Amino acid sequence: MSPDGGKAGLLRIALVLAAYCVAAFLLVLPLASFLRRALVLPESFDTLVGWGLVVGGAAAVLFAWHYPRLGWHGGAAPEDEASGE
Repeated sequence: MSPDGGKAGLLRIALVLAAYCVAAFLLVLPLASFLRRALVLPESFDTLVGWGLVVGGAAAVLFAWHYPRLGWHGGAAPEDEASGE
């Protein structure tokens, strides 16, 4: 592993977490609130969506953390093979 491999992993996790939070607060929560009012759903709907986002966020961070182990395993990516590198 390269000396900056830890920094790259932390950057990947931070980017995933930031993107997830932005999507949750700007898209999912307002949409859930709109749907709750439009479909006359109970107040607990927003709470359930919030908890779902928390669980989904944890899953997204774990996936980002373990991605190198789930990915190419040191092999060349398809675009690297095509270019002959």
